[in-house]
Amino acid sequence: AGLPGPAMVAEASTPAVKDRVRSQTEDALARGVFGVPTFEVERTGELFWGQDSIPHVERHLAGQDPVTPAWLEHWKDLPKAAVRPGSR
Repeated sequence: AGLPGPAMVAEASTPAVKDRVRSQTEDALARGVFGVPTFEVERTGELFWGQDSIPHVERHLAGQDPVTPAWLEHWKDLPKAAVRPGSR
């Protein structure tokens, strides 16, 4: 599409870009992100996983999230079935 492919690949191989990727990956993991793509709503911190979740993101942004604060309160203390090492 007219993009400078070789230059982009060369830049992606630089130490500065590799350091930025490492830093952003560490930051994402600290926020509970796993999987790609993950969408995070900045104002709420809500995470959505997978491209098929885009309609859910749109509903959340429009204030039409079917998961109410009451449901979240109900679910928050349920026992975890699995815990990913290093997750919060």
